[in-house]
Order: sequence, then structure tokens, then C-alpha cells
Amino acid sequence: MPSPAAAFALALLRLDGVGRVTAHRILDHFESPEALRRSPREQVLLRLKGAPRAAATVDQLFGSELDDALTEAGRVLDALAPKRIAVLARCDERWPASLDDLDHADRPVALWAY
Repeated sequence: MPSPAAAFALALLRLDGVGRVTAHRILDHFESPEALRRSPREQVLLRLKGAPRAAATVDQLFGSELDDALTEAGRVLDALAPKRIAVLARCDERWPASLDDLDHADRPVALWAY
């Protein structure tokens, strides 16, 4: 069963203008797309303050772009599962905790493991 945390992490990286640092900023505050969307848009924008294209990113997070990215991420994870390739994200129990000590710019958003 693919990890919901991994699907969210991969979906974020599929959004236009969202890189590793912005994805980490989102994941630091919202552990799932549902948690993100339960928050007011202004709160999400505040968490991205100073990020390039923050307003456009918030529009994507609350629009169909995130839904489409989540669907595609689910397809990718489902295709990897029979190959015994797991994708791990920070909220997964198998995530190496020592990676959290790295700067956002150096820490991966997801790990592919065989």
C-alpha cells in the first residue's frame, strides 16, 4: 500500500514552481493535503511568505492542480510497488530521522528505496 505521505510529497514536487525547499515548507506545517485544505488560504500563504510565486503556489494547492498531481503520484507509487520500490517521505515510520538534521535545501523530500 503506497504511503499517503509519499503521495503528498511527490504531488507537491509535480506542481509548477514547487521545488525541494518550498515542498519542505509545506510539509513542515501540513502532513496531508486534507490538513492543508482545512487551513485558511491566508494561513497557507503565510507559511510560504517569501517563497517565489507563493500566491500562485497557494492557488495550485487549493485548485485542481494538486488533485491532478495526487492522482499521478498515486499512479507512480502503484507502478513502483510490484517492483518492490518504496517511496518514503518524512512522516513515514521508515524515514531515516537523521535526514531531518539537514538543511531544507539539502534534505530530500522523498526517498526511493528497494
